[in-house]
Amino acid sequence: MKTTKIVLIGVGSLSFGLRMFQDIFIEHELEGSTLSLVDLDRESLDLMYELALVMNRKSGLNLKIEKTTDRRKVLDGAGFVVNSIAIDRSRLWQLDFQIPKK
Repeated sequence: MKTTKIVLIGVGSLSFGLRMFQDIFIEHELEGSTLSLVDLDRESLDLMYELALVMNRKSGLNLKIEKTTDRRKVLDGAGFVVNSIAIDRSRLWQLDFQIPKK
């Protein structure tokens, strides 16, 4: 069995984190891999970490799950890094609708 390390940066976003979990925890080829969760918001990170533990247990994939607020601690050895960071998200989403209307 070949394993990998997946780093999810910005995992505290429920829309991003949950969607990623839904994809990861059905993929049996990831069995035994490492899932590194990163977010600056410790409360959101803790919530997503607990959710990942539950989904991991139910999936039977036996992933190693780790969490941190410092991405540098988990980037080494990563096979995949998914970055989902939004700055000024509401304003930018408004532009996504306003620009095509013009």
